Amino acid sequence: MKDYVNGAENLQSKVLLLTQQVEDTEKLIENIKKLLLLAKGGSSAKEIRDTGLELVVEQTQSTGGYLHFFDERENVIDLVAWSKSVMEICDAEKTIHYPLEKAGIWADSARERKTVVHNDYQSIPEEVKGGLPEGHFPLYRHMSVPVFDQEKLVAIIGVGNKEEAYSQIDIEMTEILANMLWSVLLQRKAHEILEKYSFEDGLTGLANRRRFDEIIVSEWNRIRRNQSSLAVVMIDIDYFKRYNDSLGHPQGDICLIEVARVLQKSFRRAGEVVTRYGGEEFAIIIPNTSLEKAKNSAKLACEAIEGASIPHPYSDISKYVTVSIGVAGISPTSNEYMELVSKADKNLYKAKANGRNQVIAK
Repeated sequence: MKDYVNGAENLQSKVLLLTQQVEDTEKLIENIKKLLLLAKGGSSAKEIRDTGLELVVEQTQSTGGYLHFFDERENVIDLVAWSKSVMEICDAEKTIHYPLEKAGIWADSARERKTVVHNDYQSIPEEVKGGLPEGHFPLYRHMSVPVFDQEKLVAIIGVGNKEEAYSQIDIEMTEILANMLWSVLLQRKAHEILEKYSFEDGLTGLANRRRFDEIIVSEWNRIRRNQSSLAVVMIDIDYFKRYNDSLGHPQGDICLIEVARVLQKSFRRAGEVVTRYGGEEFAIIIPNTSLEKAKNSAKLACEAIEGASIPHPYSDISKYVTVSIGVAGISPTSNEYMELVSKADKNLYKAKANGRNQVIAK
């Protein structure tokens, strides 16, 4: 009879354990879906990081957690994120770099490069625990998981103060969720990089034609709402084909980079956007300005480019690189923003027809 009771109790324990595993797995799947939806929805890296940390805390039924990046080269922990519950209680400094050698056993996962659990944290002698600053979130149970990018340790995610001891299931689920969180963060970072470069000219670092088209529409809608003004400056390097053909494309690239640099210095007021429109042509968007002011700015830029003294041995008008510039202004009464671009472009060709190295604004 005793063996039967013991057998029944063991079976019941196994059933309860299996049930818990199923529930934890279902919760894990839901949390992974939430992370993927965050990435798909365009959430920022910070939003993904903070939400992901809360999901790890929830997954393990903990009352607090942290996510810190790790600089393996410098052996330093960057303290970057705590769960909401920790932020409400913890008075310790939260924006510092923490050398691993000074960190307590809460950073053992970084040292040992594996998940570390302290289910009786309070019983550990203070001289062994170490590394917790005054006002820190009080710990009585703790688990820390290392996160790797290939073989490189990149982060540690920790949770604390679950009512029951952290189990093997907690370890496995947290490792899966932590690595999924890192993958989503990498995906977000890659998207941000791609987004940045999709709007940036790879040679000069200026905004590209795609970005110009986006901004001009936005500014056009704004001036219609605010009844303000807008100007566009179109710039073309004089005799650039001769320059490129004679001195070579590498030297031509250097010329474009230098002209871009001068233009960025010439148009640097708030709201002014310098773009590489295509080839040797540049375009500047100037909001909230009159045609006369835009013309004056263009003249200064024209002088600055020749003043940069970039040698041009094949120019008919100067021994240095020069530009021709067309300027146009628009008011909310105009019918179409492309009218502004077209007018600036026509003025640019008038400047070229009139002898180059000058500004036409009408």
